[in-house]
Amino acid sequence: MPDYAYTVFSCIGFLLCIPAAYFNWKVPGRPWATLILIGWVFAINLLSFIDSIIWGAGDPDQWWDGQVYCDIDSHIKSAFPLGVPGATIGICRFLAAATNPDPGQKALKYTQSRRNIIDLFLGLILPILHVPIKFIISPRRYYIIGIGGCTGWTDDSWPSIPLYYLWSPILTLVASGYAGIHLLNCASLITVVFLRHWWIRRQNLNNNWAMGQRSGISRLDFIRLVATVLSVVFLYLPLSLYILGVNLAIPLHPFSWSRIHGPFWNVIEKVASPTGKAEWEAWIGPVLAITSFFFVGFTRPAKQFYERCMELTYDHLPKNLQKKFPNLQKISEKCKERRCTQGLSTNTERASIRITDT
Repeated sequence: MPDYAYTVFSCIGFLLCIPAAYFNWKVPGRPWATLILIGWVFAINLLSFIDSIIWGAGDPDQWWDGQVYCDIDSHIKSAFPLGVPGATIGICRFLAAATNPDPGQKALKYTQSRRNIIDLFLGLILPILHVPIKFIISPRRYYIIGIGGCTGWTDDSWPSIPLYYLWSPILTLVASGYAGIHLLNCASLITVVFLRHWWIRRQNLNNNWAMGQRSGISRLDFIRLVATVLSVVFLYLPLSLYILGVNLAIPLHPFSWSRIHGPFWNVIEKVASPTGKAEWEAWIGPVLAITSFFFVGFTRPAKQFYERCMELTYDHLPKNLQKKFPNLQKISEKCKERRCTQGLSTNTERASIRITDT
């Protein structure tokens, strides 16, 4: 039986990533890590949406074996746990640079190319380079599970821990170290606080904000990026540590290349979902999409675009229905007033230019 809720929220997830990516692309000086993070969230939700439709119901023996498509799909899903924390580290590095005691727009501009290269490596190149490493401990090409679709297979041998399961917790712990998240007994998430040096660095930024001076990042952008980092780490750190703990608890057998890459490596196993629902950890994609949209998808141009859409919707409603939506009426009037103000300021600027020319 299809898991309609998972399919719908996966669809909503990848659709929410589109405006978030577009409007963040329009933000000058934005870190590439933000776009890379949105890209990973978009990819996992799109694949989850497609897979939950193709392999959501029916007899597993009659399912499509997913040749080629699943090879790509399963590799992306296996790289996702590395790409998300890698991109989060990039956002944290940008925040650290932005809150430097003497940052300034000039300093951020000079270090932007280097930051972008590091962001690209941590968020995209490193997960791609990990694909051949994952092949070492993959006893099957992939397998297909109901609703979840194409899934990479990891062997229960001791090299699987350092070659795969440790990467995500390490990257997430690095990101959490930047964000100031502390663990007790390396297992329980206790509290979230900014690191002391972050707080000291922000004092200089706060003074500039209070005087209306630009320092390479606005107060709102700072808050949005910090909220994004904390939401990712809050969700991903416990999950990655839990998965690591589960796999450490499983009895591990010795590594054998001939056993792992034997004659059954190309055999594609297809199994129905034991619960008829998506596994709970599969919901990390839709949850990250929703939180990312609310935190990084509401830039000022994005907010004005959404208000413009609501204005158009309200203006095209019948008169008798418009009276039932007073909030939409206020937004519509606000948009018209904003355009009027912008038009007046533009005309004033043009008039001043003409006077100067004469």
